[in-house]
Amino acid sequence: MATKTGPFGTALLLFLVRALTTPSSGAQATLINFDDVAAPWGFSDTQALRNEYVGLGVSFSAPGNDGGARLDWHGVFAVNGYSSPNFLAFNAEAFYLNGGTPRTPETLTFTVPTEGVRFKVGSGFDPDFTVTARAFDAAAMLLGTVSLVVGPTLATLTVPFLGIKTLVIDFDAPQGSLVIDDLEFPAPMATPTVTPTAMPTPTCGALPVSGCRTPAVSGRALLRYKDRAPDTKDWLQWKWSKGSVTSKEEFGTPLTTTSYQVCVYDGTPKLIFDATIPAGGTCNVSNPKPCWKDTTRGFDYNDKDLTPDGVARLNLRQGLVAGQAQIKLRTKGTSLDDPALPFTQPVIVQLHNAESGLCWEAVYSTPAAKNVSGPPLGQFKDKAD
Repeated sequence: MATKTGPFGTALLLFLVRALTTPSSGAQATLINFDDVAAPWGFSDTQALRNEYVGLGVSFSAPGNDGGARLDWHGVFAVNGYSSPNFLAFNAEAFYLNGGTPRTPETLTFTVPTEGVRFKVGSGFDPDFTVTARAFDAAAMLLGTVSLVVGPTLATLTVPFLGIKTLVIDFDAPQGSLVIDDLEFPAPMATPTVTPTAMPTPTCGALPVSGCRTPAVSGRALLRYKDRAPDTKDWLQWKWSKGSVTSKEEFGTPLTTTSYQVCVYDGTPKLIFDATIPAGGTCNVSNPKPCWKDTTRGFDYNDKDLTPDGVARLNLRQGLVAGQAQIKLRTKGTSLDDPALPFTQPVIVQLHNAESGLCWEAVYSTPAAKNVSGPPLGQFKDKAD
């Protein structure tokens, strides 16, 4: 393995910005090699690239302050076949002004899903190692993976999938050095205006509705609520266990169109808590994934970011005989409603399928196991009738 020398001793990643005609298709495309600015020579004089090219249809990100940075070609990089004067460089052994490290994985996020991406890539200090590009669509579903063994002469890696929203580039090599040049992707096209079919908007009524499905066995549906200080520690948990017969089909299609609404009423009666669980979508900004997952018996919702109303998890499980269906809800954080304790009973919890109108409920009559005012230590705990 070659010994690195110079101020940063890394491989580099270049991009120039201009419009061109793609030879294969004649379609207008964007090519970026970063020659539009005066870049420093070393990592210690700069920081990782982020939104500098969002106007051209792409932004860059990496965990924390990590990722690649634009550098001037006068630095030591030990590759050929690049364009000058600038490049985007990676070196896992270097550091930035703000403490980050110029290392992969590097995520490219396109403003508009693109039909294919290609770029030149190489490494002078880590030859004969593999660069991997993973492409994801707008729902964070993996479209495919492309790999290329690299050396000091840059070679072209083509990612041919349609509908690429994010592209994650990674490189498994001892010294973590990498150079990419001439990132190319189709220029964003004007999108025609389309009026979508109106979907039901999840809302809770002022009063609970009648006709919701109830547990098949009493005393098995648990409701817990804690009102803490600060509000980041607030949480509500609902377990609808031993439920009446419900098929998976009756849960609808939450991966695409079926939203849910949680509604909690006190004995006044009045609405004291509500939260929306939207259909579809991508959750968990730090590691984007579809919010909903299809399972054998139902569906799972998971959102570490607790958007929009503090719902962290919702699990829907079918039961084709009485006592088998289950629903589990977990919410927390400052986005929750903050109802005053103690609650007036009976408390009624309902979960509504906003698309079909089907609902599931449990009723919690006096006396509750716990019904204590707060914060800082307020809480409600009870099992359903």
